[in-house]
Amino acid sequence: MISAKIELHSYEGYDQSDMYLDRVDGYWDETLRGVHNGPEYTNIRTIPHSTDSGWYTINITNLYHAWKDGTDENHGIQLRPTRNDHTFTNFYSSDYMDDP
Repeated sequence: MISAKIELHSYEGYDQSDMYLDRVDGYWDETLRGVHNGPEYTNIRTIPHSTDSGWYTINITNLYHAWKDGTDENHGIQLRPTRNDHTFTNFYSSDYMDDP
């Protein structure tokens, strides 16, 4: 069986929060993304916050297979903090690196 995972680089230095892993259920426009106009989604599960700076792995094998077999359309995922007290986990993409 094929497995699928997302690897993110966590930046420690802030209070961190567990996260909701959501499947995005429809088209969304990144330029319009905001608190009140985010995409429709289905919550998949809660995942723990990273405990250190470094690589953080999220297993999305079941989601991948649902996309692959046509059970769900692939519009991506979103990570949301479980708390709304300005506590969150920071991740940086290769866009923030001098040498991605």
